[in-house]
Order: sequence, then structure tokens, then C-alpha cells
Amino acid sequence: AGAAYLFERDLGGAGAWGQAAVLGLAGAGPQDWFGYPVAIAGDTAAICAQGDGADGTAHLYGRDQGGLGAWGWVSGVESGAPVSGTAYCAAVALLGDTLAVGAPAQGAGEPAQDAVGAVYLYARHQGGPDGWGQVAVLTAAEAVPGARVGSAAALDGDLLAAGAPGDEPGGSAYLFRLVNTPPEAVELLDVPTAVDEGAAFALHGRFVDPDLSETLTVTVAWGDG
Repeated sequence: AGAAYLFERDLGGAGAWGQAAVLGLAGAGPQDWFGYPVAIAGDTAAICAQGDGADGTAHLYGRDQGGLGAWGWVSGVESGAPVSGTAYCAAVALLGDTLAVGAPAQGAGEPAQDAVGAVYLYARHQGGPDGWGQVAVLTAAEAVPGARVGSAAALDGDLLAAGAPGDEPGGSAYLFRLVNTPPEAVELLDVPTAVDEGAAFALHGRFVDPDLSETLTVTVAWGDG
């Protein structure tokens, strides 16, 4: 079924690397391949299980989830592709609030050897607090059949690199810039029903932004009445 071992520096002594946790997938069965591949960033770990679910699942774990120092399950994401056999979770990358999962055999029902491949992109808090929602499915229009885009993946800032070892000639790495996606809705809290002219007041609100760390500006327009 597989497992994921987490180690921390200075655990058990200065300079030592001590085992902090062993994670297993509840209800996992033979050939779920939990722990292949993995990615970690800060207090979040993404652990793939290529045999779990309809076509593989990427499981998200958080530090201090379920207790101080514990690593607990937070969420799981799947491709939702209309056909199985996409090799979903062949690669995984994690950076801040962004998760990239490779599916190099995806190709709209084509034979796997002819698949162009794709990378699924997810954002933390998309669709609800602590949830991970899908924000994009990326592929390369110029890739040849059998390119297998998504065989490898890496994130840095607003860039995603996706490996395509079957692309001609001799393989390619495609770079995607993750464009800014504004928040879908801004919710104002405790909005005053009336404000006296010339009086000072404060507004409080909240929103969820699916992008990496950035500066955002919210503008509120008021009218008479």
C-alpha cells in the first residue's frame, strides 16, 4: 500500500535527522502506491497514491493537524478526467498555496503512447477554507503525440516547469507563467446601513485569492442613498 516517512533536522540531536512521522493512507490496499511521488513545502506535504481512486489521488497533509507536531490529512484531489489511465500523479510539485500534479498519459482517450499529457493546477482555499480546488489544466499545444507533458513538474514563484520526455527531438521542458486570477467574490462584513455625511467609519471584509503571495487592492464604490 505504501507509506511516507517524514524526517526533521535536529530531531534527536544537533545536526541529526530524526524521524518525525510515518504517514499511511487509511483504507489503502495493495498497489495503491501511496508515497510515490511526494513534495513538501513549509508545513504542507503532498503525497501521491497512483493506485488510489479512479485514476490516482494526491493527498495533502498539514503539520500540527490533529495535534502539536502531528501531520494530519487535510484534503485529497483527483483529476476528474472523463477517462482513466492518465497516469495522474506521475509528478507533483508544491509551493505556497499552489499544487501541480502531472498526468503525462492524458490524451482524451488516446492510447497512452500517443498522449500529449497535462498538468493539473490546484490552489489552497479554492472552494472553501483549507480546501484545494482545481484552477487549471495545462498542456502544450505544440507538443507532439507521445510527448507526455507532466512527467516531471517544478514550481518557482509564478513559473511552472513541466517535463515532456517524449517530445521531439530528445524531450522538452515547457514553462508556464501562472497568470493572476482575481478573487471571485469579496464579502463585506457588518456593513453599516447608514453613514452620516462627514463621519468616519470602518469596513471589514474577506476574500480568497488563488494565486501565490502578492499585493491586492479592493475598491468599494458608494452612492447616495
